[in-house]
Amino acid sequence: MLPYGRLTGENFVDVKLLSIERLIGLTMIIMGFLNILLSIEHDLDIMPVILFLSGVILFIHSSVETWHKWGLIGMTVAAGIVFKVYEVDPVVTYWYKMIMFYGTILTAIFFMLSHRVKSSS
Repeated sequence: MLPYGRLTGENFVDVKLLSIERLIGLTMIIMGFLNILLSIEHDLDIMPVILFLSGVILFIHSSVETWHKWGLIGMTVAAGIVFKVYEVDPVVTYWYKMIMFYGTILTAIFFMLSHRVKSSS
């Protein structure tokens, strides 16, 4: 856990690197999500899925500070392996894209609504 109270020296560099990692992960999520969104009714290549899941891994690594971070990263890797194994079946691919699509939307809504605004004092 990073001490956010005093941002001097190495801690300041760590916070900068984490925010850059978070920004890159979010960009990769958006790029992969848009490709998945545009291919809901068509065939989906593996590259947008890799881009999306890599962005999720980067975002989790930079945002989550508790012990379950590694479990979330492991589940993301497992989701990528499941997609690669079952990508030949169009029905499974369609439902997998729908789960990724609606899961991303629900996760974004959850984090937007559960974010606590710090009161200025």
